[in-house]
Amino acid sequence: MLTEKSQADTAVHGGRRVSSLDGLRGLAAMSVVFLHLFSSLQGSNIPSLSIFDQIFGWAQKTPLSAVWGGSQAVYLFFILSGFALSSMLDSFRSGYFAYLVRRILRLWAPSFVVTAISIVAIFAFAPGPNPSLGVWYNSIVPGKLTTWDAFNSALLLGEFDATRVNFVIWSLVHELRLSIIFPLLLLLVRRVPLGVALTASLALSVIVLSARQGGYISSNKVSFLSTVIYQAFFVVGIAIHDKQAYLISVMSRWPGLTRACIFILGVTIYSGVFGSLYLSGLLGGATMVVFALVPGRVSKALSTRPILWLGMISYSLYLVHPILIVYAFDLVHSAPAALVAAVLVVPTTLVIAHFFATWVEYPLNRLGVALSKKVVPRAPAASTGVS
Repeated sequence: MLTEKSQADTAVHGGRRVSSLDGLRGLAAMSVVFLHLFSSLQGSNIPSLSIFDQIFGWAQKTPLSAVWGGSQAVYLFFILSGFALSSMLDSFRSGYFAYLVRRILRLWAPSFVVTAISIVAIFAFAPGPNPSLGVWYNSIVPGKLTTWDAFNSALLLGEFDATRVNFVIWSLVHELRLSIIFPLLLLLVRRVPLGVALTASLALSVIVLSARQGGYISSNKVSFLSTVIYQAFFVVGIAIHDKQAYLISVMSRWPGLTRACIFILGVTIYSGVFGSLYLSGLLGGATMVVFALVPGRVSKALSTRPILWLGMISYSLYLVHPILIVYAFDLVHSAPAALVAAVLVVPTTLVIAHFFATWVEYPLNRLGVALSKKVVPRAPAASTGVS
């Protein structure tokens, strides 16, 4: 059974764990699975599946699209990481190297295991384009793998084609880079007024994003400049963490109808119906995190056992689902086969993610905690949590 959660991934408020944030992370991870599942069926050359394109196209224009808002979910993960790492470092009493060991074993090591499995599967089964399916599915099929792409995918280093092995690892590249510099980022944010820090962070993020969209810088999703875009979400997470008591106090005094309207607006923004997925993830994601923190119906729903279970396996779910989707649809050439694959891939992914978390992710996390206590002597906590 899964009975633990790393403090680096779980918020702490008033000395207790905020389980609702675990639940929020679990739902976000599930939305990524749904996005990739539905995208695999879109644009299919199987005539009887065209109805799916029509339904999906209509639903995409409604708040229902939050259910498969995978892009926004990744931005939400970044906000949650900023929040959780702030909580972790505020009580962390070892040095930077100990922090780094914990973070690498928590984040990189499980990814390395899944990447190694993916590389073996590519050479063993050689998945290729499926003419029965659409452009999106065929864009994520690994195809021919170079040694350079395999090396970088395994180590999450440099600038490379992050779709060649496991197409979700692009976000882990940025997560790892920002985790490495996070103590410094936290220190900088706390050295200036919060409004100044947020304004500067968001302005820098938007400038680089605009430059990438305009073709002035590399469009590679794992370029070093792209990491500058995503630091803003970590900073928003820091801001929510540092102002959580104030936010909870203010929102707890709002009438129920007011809170309900703002929550609905937040979900609508998060769904992406207004356009920019960047703003959807930033504004909608921040709203979701705040509502998860405030005692009420939302936080209570996010703390139910099935949702918490999703939260406990969320990272493993995020890592393993691309392999299963690629190979589940590799041999699909008819509507019945596509529907069977779609129906079976979700429960299969959940089961495998559960066992991967139990046998791989959490043992590695425990190893990281143990090693971090041995690599350096414990020292008094600094203002940023890292001495």
